[in-house]
Amino acid sequence: MENNLDSLKSKINSLPAEFLEMISNYFENLEPKKNTGICTYQIDEVKERLEFHRENPKSRLDFFENIKELEHSLYASL
Repeated sequence: MENNLDSLKSKINSLPAEFLEMISNYFENLEPKKNTGICTYQIDEVKERLEFHRENPKSRLDFFENIKELEHSLYASL
C-alpha cells in the first residue's frame, strides 16, 4: 500500500501546476450546493411527519394544507 501511495504521489508531483489547479477548481465546483428554495424547518416537518407515520401506520398522513402552504411560500419567493 505504501508503494502505491508513493507512486501516486510522484505521478501527481510530475503534473503541471496549471493542470492541478484546473482539476482542483473542477472538484470545488462539484460540491453540492444547498439552495432548494425550501426552508429547512419545512423540510424537517415533512421528515418528522413521515417518520411518525412510519412508526404509527394507522395514523392519518395529511399533508394537503401544509403542501399548499409550502407551494405558496416557494412560489412567493421566486
